[in-house]
Amino acid sequence: MGRLGTKRYPNGMKLGGPMYFSPMNMMVGSNFGFEAQKAQFCSRSSVCAPEGFRVLQMGLEHSSLTTQCNHTQEIQNPSCWKVIHRVLPTKINLRKRGVAVDDKCPLCDNAAESEEHLFRLYPIAQMVWRASNLGIFSEAQHTVHMSEWIIIFLNYFYNQDGKDNTRIVQLISIMWAIWLHRNEILFRGVSVNPNNILDLAQSHVQRWNRMKEVKEALISQQSQSQKPDSRGQVTMWRTGTCHTRDFFSIVVDAAWNRKKKVKNKQWEASIGWAEDVNQVAICSGAKRIFAQDALQAECYAILEGIKMASEISQNVVVKTDCKQAVEALINVQKAPSNIITLVEDIQLEARKLDYLVCMKVSRDVVAKAHTLAQQERKGFSG
Repeated sequence: MGRLGTKRYPNGMKLGGPMYFSPMNMMVGSNFGFEAQKAQFCSRSSVCAPEGFRVLQMGLEHSSLTTQCNHTQEIQNPSCWKVIHRVLPTKINLRKRGVAVDDKCPLCDNAAESEEHLFRLYPIAQMVWRASNLGIFSEAQHTVHMSEWIIIFLNYFYNQDGKDNTRIVQLISIMWAIWLHRNEILFRGVSVNPNNILDLAQSHVQRWNRMKEVKEALISQQSQSQKPDSRGQVTMWRTGTCHTRDFFSIVVDAAWNRKKKVKNKQWEASIGWAEDVNQVAICSGAKRIFAQDALQAECYAILEGIKMASEISQNVVVKTDCKQAVEALINVQKAPSNIITLVEDIQLEARKLDYLVCMKVSRDVVAKAHTLAQQERKGFSG
């Protein structure tokens, strides 16, 4: 994750439709001088306090940040969208709508629960923002409404980071994690814990990265489909429809060798599977099989990988370094005769899931699965 002041950002964000924002509406009271504000707003990154304060200063002084906000990326996170439109059901907003509720914050049971208090001014929220990779001092510019505060940071990250969405995703994930933790406290009686908020935010970021990886692979496949003979083409087979954002990515590989000291000349192999990088769940193992050739062994590895991953998620990405196995899934009729039945079994197992992508990757990507398969085969050789 990037820190405040470094060069990063996501794809453009659409904030639920045309919405005009004027940073000039954020002018603070005259009793809070510019130099005092500058001293209070800072980042824990290598950027000095005046440079960190420039984020909000830009919102106050530069009309170039007056934007429709649909030039920034699609925000599908409900809490962020509702905060921007000032409709999040905090206790203050509920009272404004005529709902008879106690307006005290469920986290501190002291101050009134407004968006500013919940997401920025409450001490635990301040701790979370500072401890995150963004390193934001959220209590600075406390008179700025939460909706304008979010939009200024979204614009700042967009202008600074271009197409890298790292900091925007982090910002939205922290807000969403704070809101979910607030609901856990209010409705389930759990204790306030900033570590839980940070862990939850990080899990959302990891899910976003997995989605982004699959999306980029699909886009790459579509762009390369117009150049069938081009080098570096992504070979991929997919089936089903994705209904959620949860993905599990698994790498598979096989280690194959002819067993020479057997009368029937059987072919001994081992297959291995392991969770891909940045996966929360652990799913790794290996086992021996008998296969006629290396291609058949690779197909067995893919089949076993799908079965293991299906116990974790209904949206699965399987990565293999065997291009011929993926091509056989794409066109069974052109597959070698000794793997046709196996390929059909893979397709049948894949269709039990909501969504599956099987893609060819480089050898280094499946290195963990390859090591497990080799160790399994050598352990029983002799």
